Amino acid sequence: PILWGAILAVALHPMFLKISGRLGGKKKLVGILFILLSIAAIILPSVMLVNKSIDGIAHITEQWKEGALEVPPPSEKVKEWPVIGEKTYNAWSDASTNLAATVNKFRPQIEAVGKSFFGMVAGGGKGLLSFTFSLILAGIFMMSADSCAGLAQALAGRLVGGSGEELVKLVTGTVRGVALGVVGTAIIQALLAGIGMAVMGIPLPAIWAFLVLLVAVMQLPPILILGPIAAYAFSTHSSGPAIAFTVWCLFVSFCDSFLKPILMGRGVDIPMLVILVGALGGMMVSGIMGLFLGAVVVALAYRLFIAWLHEKPIVDKPADAGDGTEN
Repeated sequence: PILWGAILAVALHPMFLKISGRLGGKKKLVGILFILLSIAAIILPSVMLVNKSIDGIAHITEQWKEGALEVPPPSEKVKEWPVIGEKTYNAWSDASTNLAATVNKFRPQIEAVGKSFFGMVAGGGKGLLSFTFSLILAGIFMMSADSCAGLAQALAGRLVGGSGEELVKLVTGTVRGVALGVVGTAIIQALLAGIGMAVMGIPLPAIWAFLVLLVAVMQLPPILILGPIAAYAFSTHSSGPAIAFTVWCLFVSFCDSFLKPILMGRGVDIPMLVILVGALGGMMVSGIMGLFLGAVVVALAYRLFIAWLHEKPIVDKPADAGDGTEN
């Protein structure tokens, strides 16, 4: 949580300064508002989502006990889905005609999915509390940014001497570049996906857009989420709109290929490819946190390598030859 708080503070500090400047330099007020709004933005939707989920599960359970739970029959277009169309249609048809038998048939798979789901919920709750604490720390760090910057420069000075200030600038720029390039691109992809799903009338577009955001931050293609939704669109819409939506999904999934180079390299005198490799490698080792830590480590290693590469060798001057003849 402390590392996340520091990363968030570094990434959000420019926006923090702009807002506090418009409010007459009241940094403490902006910091407190940031903490309160961040907690509200995380806690309130989470509580609403949990309540709706509990209500939905209770309603389904009640219908199941009363024997009133029904599954609508699938459309014939489901058969046209590539690879999984025929099997999906058969399983869906069985569930619509005899739901109890279908549930018993797939009971081991359903129980395994249920256990995984509740495990994910428990882990998500723990991560949510940890991230909330990180946001509180980020607000505190931004309120005392000058002291934090002085401490970082003093520590860097002890490590590398006179290049400490340059080291701090490099770390700061790398964190902001990753935040803008990776997280910013993921947010753009999620917004575009949500707009497309809302226009098509896909149920629960906000939830699917949030899943697209998570997948994009993890550097996985959003088509993993959007692909099945596009297939669903073919079963509920005519071919023209469904094809247009599929093209839109492909654009959303692969638009990061030109957004990241534009956003990630801003403000850092390091090649974008170096930062991207560090972010991807760090994520493979340490998850989402590794996106930032890996990029910082590789950027520092690159800067040290370039400095070593261009360091002029020290050559002893020859003794004075006097008249310029051979020594």
